[in-house]
Amino acid sequence: MLPGIQNVSALTVNFYTKRGNSNVTLDLGVMDNPYDTASFYLIGTYGSVLGTSDWSNFEVPLSNYPGIGNYIGGSLGSVGTVC
Repeated sequence: MLPGIQNVSALTVNFYTKRGNSNVTLDLGVMDNPYDTASFYLIGTYGSVLGTSDWSNFEVPLSNYPGIGNYIGGSLGSVGTVC
């Protein structure tokens, strides 16, 4: 979990993923309350191509986020752990 940020919808999040043989994906979202997983608003689900060892670069604009949350967070899609 990143610290609270003002005007989240003006940001773009950049990151890399590497999946390998695991079926784990990253759910990227925004939260109103970093201590309440129910406030997690999903922006999208991202992951590299299964079975490859290549890194995938993602650039995700948050301009379509309609809420007022100030916390960008991620959740391991198949595990459900918010980080």
